[in-house]
Amino acid sequence: MRIIRRTVCCSAIVLLATCGPLHAQEKSPEEMQKSCRSFVQGFDNWYLRNLESGGDYGAALKYKRSAFSPELFRLLKQAEEHDSKTGDAILDFDPILGGQDWPKRIVAGKATIKGDRCWVDKAELMFKDGRWVFVNFHYGKDPKYPMNENLLSILKYQLRPQPKKPK
Repeated sequence: MRIIRRTVCCSAIVLLATCGPLHAQEKSPEEMQKSCRSFVQGFDNWYLRNLESGGDYGAALKYKRSAFSPELFRLLKQAEEHDSKTGDAILDFDPILGGQDWPKRIVAGKATIKGDRCWVDKAELMFKDGRWVFVNFHYGKDPKYPMNENLLSILKYQLRPQPKKPK
């Protein structure tokens, strides 16, 4: 009886000791920075190939939907739908690259973790459900047009309800 109790206790200790780290396994800040930067580099490589073959950010929404937060994806889709309905482009630049021209190659810069966000160059990301997602793109401050500092504020400003014009 003692041997069985001892075996059960030892087995329970071994089980708890080995399962705990698997359940509570978290990446170090350095590993998070590396994986964030790697995600951005992989996306940028794919995106440049897409642009070179005649694509645009719409292809990223179609083929890489999971790379965007739900809010950013929804607003980009609304902008795309607005453009196709009205012929009036909300974004007259590439929102991912932040300009109208694209380079032949992009090398992702240093990743910086700030709270629950990761910043790589102009991209702001969040680690959600075991993967990185873009939550915003930042372009720099312009005191004359503060709404143009980042993609979310541009989209929200451009897609805001317009007052009806009197007839």
